[in-house]
Amino acid sequence: MSDYKKGFPVTRKVCHQASVQEGGMFQHLAQAYDLIGDSGLLTESDRKQIEYTFRLYIVQELRYKQPGGANWAVSQLTGAFFCALVIQDFALVDEVLYAPSGLIDKFRTYTMPDGWWYECTVSYNLWVASEYIQVALALEPFGYSLLAEKFPVDYNLTPEYDKTWENEREDRRLLHHGHSFRIQGGIHQPYVTIKMMVDALLPFLDYRGWMFGVNDATEREVGGGSFELAYYAFRDSRYAEFIRRTPQRSDLIYGVPDLPEGNQETVKGAYADNAGVLMLRSGQKEPRERIQAVLRYGTHGGYHGHFDHTGLLSLMRYGRSFYNPEMVWYSYAPYMYNFYVQTSLSKNMVIVDLKQQEAEESHRCFFHTGEMFQAGGVETEAAWSYPAYGGLRSSMKGPRSFKEKTEREARYFPDAKNPPAFGVLNGFTEPIFQRRLMLVTDEYVVLADYDKSVDSVPHRFDLLFQIKGLRGIAAKGKKEKGHTAWLSTDSLSAAPLVTDVNHYQVEGTMKASFLTRFGKDADNRGTRIFGEPGDLYLDIYNAYPCYSRRIFEGRAPEEHGTQRMLTYQVRGDGKTLAEGKFGSWILGDGKVDVDIAGVRNLTLSTSIKSRSKGVYTLFWGEAVLLLEDGREIPLSRLACRKENVMENSFGCGKDYLGGRININGENYAWGLPADPLHTDAEAAYTFDLTGLHAVRLRTVVGGDYPLGDETERRKTLGVTAYGPSARFLTVVEPYESEGKIASVEATSADSLIVRLKDGREHRFFFSGMDAEKDKLSVIMQEWVNGKLVKKEKAK
Repeated sequence: MSDYKKGFPVTRKVCHQASVQEGGMFQHLAQAYDLIGDSGLLTESDRKQIEYTFRLYIVQELRYKQPGGANWAVSQLTGAFFCALVIQDFALVDEVLYAPSGLIDKFRTYTMPDGWWYECTVSYNLWVASEYIQVALALEPFGYSLLAEKFPVDYNLTPEYDKTWENEREDRRLLHHGHSFRIQGGIHQPYVTIKMMVDALLPFLDYRGWMFGVNDATEREVGGGSFELAYYAFRDSRYAEFIRRTPQRSDLIYGVPDLPEGNQETVKGAYADNAGVLMLRSGQKEPRERIQAVLRYGTHGGYHGHFDHTGLLSLMRYGRSFYNPEMVWYSYAPYMYNFYVQTSLSKNMVIVDLKQQEAEESHRCFFHTGEMFQAGGVETEAAWSYPAYGGLRSSMKGPRSFKEKTEREARYFPDAKNPPAFGVLNGFTEPIFQRRLMLVTDEYVVLADYDKSVDSVPHRFDLLFQIKGLRGIAAKGKKEKGHTAWLSTDSLSAAPLVTDVNHYQVEGTMKASFLTRFGKDADNRGTRIFGEPGDLYLDIYNAYPCYSRRIFEGRAPEEHGTQRMLTYQVRGDGKTLAEGKFGSWILGDGKVDVDIAGVRNLTLSTSIKSRSKGVYTLFWGEAVLLLEDGREIPLSRLACRKENVMENSFGCGKDYLGGRININGENYAWGLPADPLHTDAEAAYTFDLTGLHAVRLRTVVGGDYPLGDETERRKTLGVTAYGPSARFLTVVEPYESEGKIASVEATSADSLIVRLKDGREHRFFFSGMDAEKDKLSVIMQEWVNGKLVKKEKAK
């Protein structure tokens, strides 16, 4: 690494990744140098060479440090800090720590008053906290006391202040893909400490020490290894309690052998107004029986932010969770990251016109913990727009347009007419006010939604849920209203990515039932999901609107590695009759309808350059010949010569894994397998048409999605309402084997009745959903045999 002729002094690069990883490399190199520094293994020449290299890195980081950078900047500066400390140059140590835009400056501007790191993900909170704890521990022998120090908060609440000037909104829409870089939620106290970053997570951890995901994060175990370092530094018995819950301890450096006894207090509800998470728990004595549900609001989180204010961020029970913000994940480079993963369309919330919520200020408007129920409410007022067209511009070098990006990724997306510039938002509505009130009882969760155009403009409002394993939809007067390949054909929207959509008309209460399975026998391909082995059933009861309305269920675009650039041809007697090339994956097909009159030898060919290992998707869907006399003959009935075709053990009626054949969102009863056996040659069918008097060929070529059994695929469920405003009342019951709800009924937008199988009847009365927040209230009554036995009011 330090070689004068081959190492960092020449390359100015150690790792093969970005500067955030480079900082981590230098941090660990400095720590390794410290470990062997007095071992006698290093010569004086070795020391000079290594320390010269460390100084080069320190100077480089100090020269180019600047405002902003978030976790990247912290990693780079931490690497420089450890290099400075290990060579005992305290002038450089102090500069890295205390200079403008140095480590302390980053800490006090990016750590929010509630203790969360501004990017609002659990992983960054823990990682950045660990960096500052290590820095503080390393400095203690030299008289510094950072572990106990209080640092003044950034009163501007703008850590990325170069992105929050007077043109902030315009820049957000044109330059920053819709992301907001402000801290929301106000200032609750005038200082922050390193310990606050760890303490901030404690109320939200479940009985296992797991934390729900926020922004670019999944739920994860926090209580074990992540608290070893914190306990070593602060000796807080609350940390020790979560460390004890880890099946196996493995931290040989910071793990304290003897942990004190302690009990973690059961928290029925908690919130962090800067991070924007409001968590409620039911009150059972048995921890695994408790329902834990979370609403999202508050700080957006910069480039890692999701457009999900008022969304149901998480719902857990029995150590199982049906959803997290990375439940469908494509990483940062693909256009799917910013164009789908982060968008409102992929969330459990009410969306407007199938568009994306703008990242405006949002607030907690209600909080209550009681005996019968816990309740919380959040609200925002924001315009809605199409997502940044094509996603992030900077995520992959080279593409000059969204179309070029889709081709490089081999992921087709339909071209838009008169599209905006690559990465720019457009099609903004007027501001829409949104309020969601959530109640958690011991048996179920109630969601009450109010959405309204501030200018009383009519819109489409869709109440969405993203859940695996649809078992069925039941409702009074349910009628099928057709099937569409895509949720919408508007290619400025992300809605075409929800495919194979079934539409229904319903009246009264609609019940949709789901089963999410966990463990080695569960089919969780293409989704990031975590939980204890077993089953999590979810019944969704949409009780209001109770009048006739449209609902739909479509397939979420999970990542199954199906993308490949497909080239196809149809040749008649050697002459090209049809051809095309596109990125075949969830979307995309090649429609063929050609004149073959007089053709004797018909050839259908496909070719690809690469594919994921073992993933076979290509078919010629329902390829038929139209004869002169009007009859149709499926090509599957004709003899043919095959070349380099990957055989399908399930024949023509199933895909390569025995499931339906679905191309570009449309179902096909059968298809000719078209995946090349070897990718260096085309897969071809040749048919002798002599004597058939065929005049036309009709077929569709493309990739099947999803592969195999679809029972456990994730679905997007939507309830649609139209008008200048919308109200929804919904009950969500999570259970392990048998539900307790007998029926759900809404007599109006403000009253709800939940009847349980044991004879109890819960009645809810909402007030002020469409008024000022100080007028918002809810009453829950429990009736048995026609008598009121319990009542609780919150306001």
